[in-house]
Amino acid sequence: MKNMDSDIVLDSDVDMMDVTKENDEPTSTSNNATIPSIKEPSVTSKSETTQIRTPWLEKYRPKVLSDIVGNEDAISRLQYFAKQGNLPNIIISGPPGCGKTTSILCLAREMLGEAFREGVLEMNASNDRGIDVVRTKIKSFAQRKVNLPKGRHKIIILDEADR
Repeated sequence: MKNMDSDIVLDSDVDMMDVTKENDEPTSTSNNATIPSIKEPSVTSKSETTQIRTPWLEKYRPKVLSDIVGNEDAISRLQYFAKQGNLPNIIISGPPGCGKTTSILCLAREMLGEAFREGVLEMNASNDRGIDVVRTKIKSFAQRKVNLPKGRHKIIILDEADR
């Protein structure tokens, strides 16, 4: 039988961090087993902190519509909306993992540019339960003053709205 451990290859693009420091003493447990103690890594800059806390999925998620592979018809329609600057109410459906949320976030980023963070409210229906929660968040977002590019409006994304 072949040893599977010898086939493991680490990708150099993946951020690795050392979670132990030199001269760590093992920690005893109640059943006399020893477990090395784990310490927080020392972080020297804000950018390193951001990289450590950013999940892989978010770090490598496409940022613009042209980076999305697949769903050419839907993506070309969203690119048309971005170019025209006129965004209608949209319902996007499809199987899990096909790029619905990523596509709409790319569209919002292209339409709002630097104002993306201030001009987009993303709500996940599986987390934000109850119509009162939704109404309160949307109402406060709608009333908040935001500087958007000329002719652009705030964007509200209701992810998993069918749940």
